[in-house]
Amino acid sequence: MRIILLLLALCSFQTLADRVAIPSFRHSLTDMSGILTQDQQQQLTQTLHSLMQSTQAQVAVLVVPTTGEESVEQYATRVFEQWKLGDAQRDDGILLLVAWQDHTVRIEVGYGLEGTLTDVQSSKIIHRLIVPAFKNNQLNTGLVLGVEGIGSILEKGELPQNQISNNNDWISSVSWFLVFWAAMIATLFARGYGKPLLWLNGVSILISFILIFSGVSDGLITPLIFICFATPFISVIIFLTPMSKKITDKLGTSHSRYVSSSSNHSNSSSYSSDSDNSSSSSSSSSGGGGSSGGGGSSGSW
Repeated sequence: MRIILLLLALCSFQTLADRVAIPSFRHSLTDMSGILTQDQQQQLTQTLHSLMQSTQAQVAVLVVPTTGEESVEQYATRVFEQWKLGDAQRDDGILLLVAWQDHTVRIEVGYGLEGTLTDVQSSKIIHRLIVPAFKNNQLNTGLVLGVEGIGSILEKGELPQNQISNNNDWISSVSWFLVFWAAMIATLFARGYGKPLLWLNGVSILISFILIFSGVSDGLITPLIFICFATPFISVIIFLTPMSKKITDKLGTSHSRYVSSSSNHSNSSSYSSDSDNSSSSSSSSSGGGGSSGGGGSSGSW
């Protein structure tokens, strides 16, 4: 029994030893990656200081090369607990953590700000502002946009206006694609491809649910889910339009032709079978067989 306890203790110590150390909290910006220049660090530190003065919330940024064996969520929780961000009574701390080599980012929010900076808003800041810059290898730009996004939510309750316009551009692009998608579905209807349409709708719904429950987050995932969900609705709308009668008639004509062709083929086969049976009767044959933060959001790029 003592040996087992000793082994468990050694495993626990080894696990703790393998954890990436948390740096001391000395400034609102801590860059352990060495990527940010001195000027970039000073400007971002000043932005964080101004944000704290205007909102009273304590926002800290930490950039590390990796979180090791821990997930970005686990490491962020440890950092938040050790740094004790925010006022003790208000619990209004926010941590923006980036593991640059792991390509992961996390916004950890104190319980006191959960109603202000929600998980959904944190996710929007990550995927609309931070991740696009990180994909272009622009660490400083992503951090600046992320801090500005957090500040805008804390001060105004909404994302910056330039992000709203980008969102409108995205909606416009998806709208044009939906028009093309609807035209393609209408073409399938007109040509009488009933089974492919059923498969298309079924697969679209299946893909959308898989993407939702997989938790995959990326800039292209949201419009893909939207289009997949829209596919059966587009099919129903097209079927209910005035052209549906023509489509139905065409489908009926195609089906009649198919039935007629099948009937003729069946009669021919029956005649052939009778002939074969007649021949076989005259000859014999043989055959075979076969506490931390209260909320937040994470992302990757």
